[in-house]
Amino acid sequence: MNQKRTIAVITTSRADYSHLYWPLRELAAHPDVDLKLIVMGSHLSPEFGLSAQEIQKDGIAIAASVETLLSSDTDIGMAKSIGIGVLSLADLLGRMRPNILLLIADRYEILAPASVALALRIPIAHIEGGEISEGAIDDAVRNAVTKMSHVHFTSTEKARQRIISMGEEPWRVHRAGAPSLDHLRRSKLRTRNELEMQLQLDLSKPSMIVAYHPVTIAHDTTYEATALFAALSERSEQILFCYPNADAGSRSLIEQTRRFLEARANGRICQPECGALLEFAGKCGPHGRQFKQRHHGNCFARITDSECWPPAIWQRARRERARCQSRQAVHSGENRGSQMQPL
Repeated sequence: MNQKRTIAVITTSRADYSHLYWPLRELAAHPDVDLKLIVMGSHLSPEFGLSAQEIQKDGIAIAASVETLLSSDTDIGMAKSIGIGVLSLADLLGRMRPNILLLIADRYEILAPASVALALRIPIAHIEGGEISEGAIDDAVRNAVTKMSHVHFTSTEKARQRIISMGEEPWRVHRAGAPSLDHLRRSKLRTRNELEMQLQLDLSKPSMIVAYHPVTIAHDTTYEATALFAALSERSEQILFCYPNADAGSRSLIEQTRRFLEARANGRICQPECGALLEFAGKCGPHGRQFKQRHHGNCFARITDSECWPPAIWQRARRERARCQSRQAVHSGENRGSQMQPL
């Protein structure tokens, strides 16, 4: 009888969990795999929606929870969170000793498990390497994790070639596609009535989704926000804001968003409801052309999925510049006028 292979998977926030959902389902169902899901970061923070509870509701077993997120809005807090992650995961992975550790994407938190696995000689598999994002520290994080990894699963052929050009052996690099797109094919979307009840909005009205995160490579990580809100103030659509990631400047951005919404009667910020909100976005694809909707911001997930939403316009500024993108993506500058033009 073959012994099961232990595969540990790290998820740090809703940003990566939505991408990992279907790979986790497949691993959990595989007869030769002992899945160990490790939850950390903002998943365990009430301030950011305590999304670990959503994982439990999905029926995916959590093997371990690791508290790493400081209640801070600074780059020092981010750096300390990485250090806490290293200290905690050294003990956890030292005991667990999985056959392989699966990491995804480029959030700064994954530097901790990657560093620990490197020291413990645990092989790393990495999803969504080879991308480019010029306006965030994510770019450096992603490339660092790529060089620490042993197997790579890229979203595009261009990303695969980029990793090979970094010196990785071609047989280790596989173009597997973007796992988040599996939701459009495999997940059961809520009905329009269910979404309206959860979001407390009339989705027949023209709507705009804003998914905007701090620009982590900049000294002032929210320097674009003034122009963003000035441009949005000229729009009449109801505006649905996704909660930003737990980065330096995110709390300042949340506060600015709340002040902006206080002056409007037709908008809200969605925290735990982000999953439902993004499903609403998905309904703007081939089966949902009746919705009048736009997407605005600097979120990679919306760039990845925008090809599936013919009616949508995705407009963005510095943070996700140079990403591989669809024909629906429209660039803008960082001031009010250039952000207004695509809208």
